[in-house]
Amino acid sequence: MKRIVTLILALIMIFALAACGDKGGKGEGTTKAGGKDTTSPAASDTGIKFKQVVDEFALDADGHVWKISTVDEPAMISDEKFDSINGGNGMYAALTSDGALWTWGNYPGNGSADKSEAPVKVLDGVKCVSVHSSNGFAILTDGSLYQWGYGNNFKKLRLDGDDKTDILTPTKVEYDAKFEKIYSGGNGVVAIDTDGNRYCWCGTNQIMGYSATQIDPGNTDDMIVNPFWLKPVQNDTAPKGDYYFGQSSTYIVDSNNTLYISGGKGSRLAPFDTEPSWKTFTKVRDNVVKVLYDTNGSLIVGADGTLWGWGSEHFGLCDASDTPVQITKDIKFVDASLYGYQACLAIDDAGHLYTFSASDKTPKLVEVK
Repeated sequence: MKRIVTLILALIMIFALAACGDKGGKGEGTTKAGGKDTTSPAASDTGIKFKQVVDEFALDADGHVWKISTVDEPAMISDEKFDSINGGNGMYAALTSDGALWTWGNYPGNGSADKSEAPVKVLDGVKCVSVHSSNGFAILTDGSLYQWGYGNNFKKLRLDGDDKTDILTPTKVEYDAKFEKIYSGGNGVVAIDTDGNRYCWCGTNQIMGYSATQIDPGNTDDMIVNPFWLKPVQNDTAPKGDYYFGQSSTYIVDSNNTLYISGGKGSRLAPFDTEPSWKTFTKVRDNVVKVLYDTNGSLIVGADGTLWGWGSEHFGLCDASDTPVQITKDIKFVDASLYGYQACLAIDDAGHLYTFSASDKTPKLVEVK
């Protein structure tokens, strides 16, 4: 009798273990993203967690930068550990916790104009950096401003005249002010000194939110913001906050997560107001932490974890709309980026990395181990 009971108990144990194995091995929600396997949040809890994304690059919780490809496996691009990453449109930078600046992509600042696929160290003692396309700017802990990149470019500060040569290593901009923050985008640059004064260059008044004479009182063309020298904005009434530059608009997100916009009505990236918001910033939306853009549309990361999009019929991440529409509802995202052709990377509040695109609008988990 004891043998029969023992045999029955053994069979029960075997069936129970088999059932557990089936539940753990199915990989609930498994699909493809970028041509590679992704899994559900529960299955990816053993994988790497992320905290920031810029274009196709993702910074994990340990400080490593990964390139997320649409065709290849995710690949770590450096053994170095970083505190933050920055950049866009082919030019990228990363800062370590002790202020070392590493760059890659276009004009990496290492003495060569050649593109670098891997980060290279170019400067120490950096507290703030902003790079985009082919021009980079960094602020050191002593408040000094450095620039490098493509010389024949409207974003280059030409304090020594009409010099259009490339700047192949970070070079100090000789100016008396001490700077605190710098923001660079496709159509503008804004620097803020330690006294809170703002300096703008490149762009036009409807993009930058200022009249040209506010920046240069002697300017005879009030439309054009002179791109070549540093001068503080006069009578500055714009809200304080972080800058994001769109195709034909400039955005400010203040400390209360309120979004302000400057730009002409009719732009796909400025759908909020009925009249052009030239020479001023107009309050348009609350609950915003970040703005993303491409040539056909934009995304907003909400303070509540929602993602919103708007744009033309060519912006496939959401339906064509003149006002933001919510494009995700079941996942809370803390960061997102646009990359490639109509594709998005996003990080949820648990550190999971997702991707979705115009061809597949459902966010899919990207598992990185």
